[in-house]
Amino acid sequence: MKKDSINNFIDTVISYVITKDLKKLWHFYLFIIIFNTWLELTLFYIYRPLEMNFDVLMALMLGVIPIYAFSIYCIKFHAINKKRPYWVLPFLGILTYFFLTPNLNGLGYPYAPTLIRLYADNCIYLTFLTALRIMVVVKNKK
Repeated sequence: MKKDSINNFIDTVISYVITKDLKKLWHFYLFIIIFNTWLELTLFYIYRPLEMNFDVLMALMLGVIPIYAFSIYCIKFHAINKKRPYWVLPFLGILTYFFLTPNLNGLGYPYAPTLIRLYADNCIYLTFLTALRIMVVVKNKK
């Protein structure tokens, strides 16, 4: 029974990734950004409890919320609703900037399980690729 549920989960994720339905892709993108934020906060709370305080939480939220709002503006409003696929590029530029800029205060969770660390370290790639996929689907539907 457990193997069937894992296979169903994998099939569902693959169907969301390869779909050409913009509504399904948009919901997948929203799930990714919400899950990534939840995972980062949870890992920070569990594995760095002494560093968790109101200032850090506010800095994280004030840094993340405007980026998510900008991505929603670019991707949902312009790219999907107005059929302007290249409006995804400013958000992809921001993600590329975050990726290429060295972070001296990078958060690491060496005691977290390996699979969770693997996802947490590479979730920016999934966000980038999903936004890029939305842009390609919108461009091909024009």
